[in-house]
Amino acid sequence: MHELFRHCSRLLALAIGSSLYLSSCGTADVIWSSRKSSPGGLWIASAQTIENSGLGTGGIVTSVYLERPHQSNRKIDIVDLVHDYSTQNKSIDLELKWTSPTSLEITFDNNPTITFQAVRCGDVRISLRSRSEAQGAAHK
Repeated sequence: MHELFRHCSRLLALAIGSSLYLSSCGTADVIWSSRKSSPGGLWIASAQTIENSGLGTGGIVTSVYLERPHQSNRKIDIVDLVHDYSTQNKSIDLELKWTSPTSLEITFDNNPTITFQAVRCGDVRISLRSRSEAQGAAHK
């Protein structure tokens, strides 16, 4: 009887461990994307928001890339923003705007954490700004 109990305990532990392992394997879904060509068409700026799910691995990240037309397999990561997951707001209202053929302006809301920011890529100048910080400065 004691041996049977120990065998059943091991099977139960294995079943629980397998279940926890499989539930921690999350998925990554693209929940938003945008793409803008520069004036003259020498560059393409693209952005995508990915929601990761899984046990202890959930999060939302927006990344911005630059690429040359006809070279979509060579995207260059220029900005990474981690959303504040506690707000339950999945959007940071990111906007890509070419102000000239070599100037890209990226604006956003909802105070994500900037984990990576390039200021230049090739001949492209990159500016990143928060609308909420700009509005706060305007009210002072």
